[in-house]
Amino acid sequence: MPERVEKKLLEEEKTYEIEQLMKEKRSEEYEVLEEVFDRSTLMIIYDFMNSGVIDRIYGVVKAGKEARVYWGKDKGGRELAIKIYLTVSAEFRKGMLKY
Repeated sequence: MPERVEKKLLEEEKTYEIEQLMKEKRSEEYEVLEEVFDRSTLMIIYDFMNSGVIDRIYGVVKAGKEARVYWGKDKGGRELAIKIYLTVSAEFRKGMLKY
């Protein structure tokens, strides 16, 4: 095979692989637990825990149609009410705005 043809094939293969990587979505980034804990929400909670704002989250105190309230404690032992809005219903609402 001529060198220029081989070089062209390698370039096309590399371009194809890059395009496929860009198209590929990691499904675990879009998973949602309990309708509130998606990847971005978990990262924000992680930041709050690292900064000492939240020490522990125990469980759901109240669940409504737009949010859930969780019982938690800070580093000093004070009780916290942590309100987290439902990500699933927010996405649904965004889609419904067109109609």
